[in-house]
Amino acid sequence: MSPRLFDRYTAWVVPHLPARFKEGAMPYLFFLVWLMIGVMFALTAVAPPSSGVPLPLVEALFLLILQLLFIWGVPMRLVLNAGLLGSLILVLSQAYATVGIYASVMAWLVVIPIVSFYAQSRRAGFIWLGIVFLAELLMTYLTWSVLLPSNDIGGISQDVRSFATYTVVTLIVASLPFLYEHLFRQTYE
Repeated sequence: MSPRLFDRYTAWVVPHLPARFKEGAMPYLFFLVWLMIGVMFALTAVAPPSSGVPLPLVEALFLLILQLLFIWGVPMRLVLNAGLLGSLILVLSQAYATVGIYASVMAWLVVIPIVSFYAQSRRAGFIWLGIVFLAELLMTYLTWSVLLPSNDIGGISQDVRSFATYTVVTLIVASLPFLYEHLFRQTYE
């Protein structure tokens, strides 16, 4: 889509959005949430759940409810933190229902502190980084003690390596916005 066509499209669409989604970057957030809802519905249709609970569908409905709450006046900080908590619970639920710390869905946890950093503040990003770290630690423990106690994959050492991998990746990726912001402030002070 050319920039000119995109500008005409947004000029036509934005006036039709709910009032709280018309300013600044909010139209993009509106469409991002709807894109995520669509992807969650598509995931449910393409890959039906083996556990009987369509967790992506639950997440899609949760995002829809959060968007409606924001439209109806609930503060952004509350809606955002509820969404991040819901996403954390969804990821942990999917990991717990499969292979624990070995689940590829655990890689999505790195997004949570980054979203919080950009949408709220540096402090909120650090708080969510700590929560994600604790979630990864919890999933490592659950994998080792509950899910796969007779782990033939590699025992506790493999659990610890998986925990370390996810934690280091989370720390590296989540620290980039903090580093960038710090360098940006230094440059312009």
